[in-house]
Amino acid sequence: MLLELDHVTKEYIRGGKKFFALNDVCFGIDKGDFYTIIGRSGSGKTTLLTVAAGLAAPDSGDVVFKGKKYSELSDRELSAIRGNGIGFIPQGLGTVPDLTVIDNVRLPSFIYPEKADDTRALAILEKTGIADLAQSYPNELSGGELKRVLIARALFSQPEILIADEPTADLDRLTTEEIMKLFSELRRDGTAVLLVTHEMDTIAYGDKVFTCESGRLTEGKQ
Repeated sequence: MLLELDHVTKEYIRGGKKFFALNDVCFGIDKGDFYTIIGRSGSGKTTLLTVAAGLAAPDSGDVVFKGKKYSELSDRELSAIRGNGIGFIPQGLGTVPDLTVIDNVRLPSFIYPEKADDTRALAILEKTGIADLAQSYPNELSGGELKRVLIARALFSQPEILIADEPTADLDRLTTEEIMKLFSELRRDGTAVLLVTHEMDTIAYGDKVFTCESGRLTEGKQ
């Protein structure tokens, strides 16, 4: 198994009361799998993705990437997994305003110089439909264009798993179809795709759909 969540629980305090963002979640995804997660706002979907990506630690349970438990890794080792094995597309906009589009895309190579590859960065910009914006800055782009920059950046490091939090939320229907087809191509090449969405049309691209409700994850549409 490429990535596993083993009885993962995550609690927060809201209004002075504890609530479960994740409640004893068991989940696994392997190479070439394409899974989508649906659920109401506040059901725990984003928390699940951030924990799976190693951006937040669970209160109990284990997250395991290729047999390695996150809890047993150093910060450097976990950072290496995020920089090399996992491509993460956040729900919000997370570009660096002082960098051009192409520099935002190849940002991982600033940390991992061995990944520097302008040709690949341009090729990814072509695939995401924004090659003509390579020398533009984030403040010159629309919300949908900024989202595509984040998608391109997540793909730049050629991750083994792509974790995406509503990656098509700000995109028009045609661009959404293009991005989903791109994700489908990735999974055919062996990349796992884990996608949170509110758009029912995108579910058809995946192998399985899971529903997140009150911090619990169940297979199928509930």
